[in-house]
Amino acid sequence: MSCWAMEIDWVVLSQMFGSVAQGGGAIVVAVAAVAGLTVWRTQLRGTKRQAAAEDALSYTYKLQYMIEVMRHPFAWNTEMQNVPKLDGETEEQHRARAHWGVAEVRFAPFADDFAAMSSSRFKLQTLFGKETREAFERLLGMVSRVRNAAAQAVGASRQLDEMIRLAEGSSKWDVQVEGATERLRKLEEVVWGGGGEGDGFNREVAAAVAELEGYLKKDAGAS
Repeated sequence: MSCWAMEIDWVVLSQMFGSVAQGGGAIVVAVAAVAGLTVWRTQLRGTKRQAAAEDALSYTYKLQYMIEVMRHPFAWNTEMQNVPKLDGETEEQHRARAHWGVAEVRFAPFADDFAAMSSSRFKLQTLFGKETREAFERLLGMVSRVRNAAAQAVGASRQLDEMIRLAEGSSKWDVQVEGATERLRKLEEVVWGGGGEGDGFNREVAAAVAELEGYLKKDAGAS
C-alpha cells in the first residue's frame, strides 16, 4: 500500500474547493518534505520502544478523531462560508458546492499533523514491522477517501440534478437517474457519518484502529 498518498485527487479538490484545498495541500507538501527527516528523529531518537508505541497510538487516536470531525453529519453555515466562491458561480451553485466543501474546511486545521503522521509511517515499519505500517496507512487513506468523496460528490450532485431535469416528462432517463442517485448515495456514505451499526465507513475506521491497538498496545504498556 506504499502508493496510498496518490489517492488524493489534488486537481479535483482544487477545482471544487479552491484555496481551502490548495492551502491544505501546500501545507502537506511543504511539511512532508522535511517531516520524514525531523518528526521521528526529534521525537523518538533515544527513546524506549514503549515511548515510540505510545506516540504511535496517540497518532492513531488523533486520526480517528480527525475522521470523526470531518464526517460530522451536519454542515453549518459558518463552515460553508469558508469555502470560497468561484468566478461566475451563482449563490445557489456556491451553496450546493460549499455543502460538500465543509469536509475540506474541517481538514485544514489538521493539515500539519496529517503531514507529520504521513511521514512517520516508515519509521513505524522500522520499529514495529510492515504490518503495522500498512495498518497505519489504511487509516491515513481513510482521510484521503473522505476528502476525495466530498470533491467527487459536487460533480455527482450536479449530474443528478441534470438527469432529473431531463427526466421530466420522459421515462427514457430513468436508468440514468437511478445510476446517478446510487453514485451520490455511495459518496454520501463516505462523507457524512451516521454512527451506529449502519455506518459502514465508521466500522472500517474502528477496525483499523483496533488492528493498530493490537500491534502497539503491548509495547505501549496499555491494557
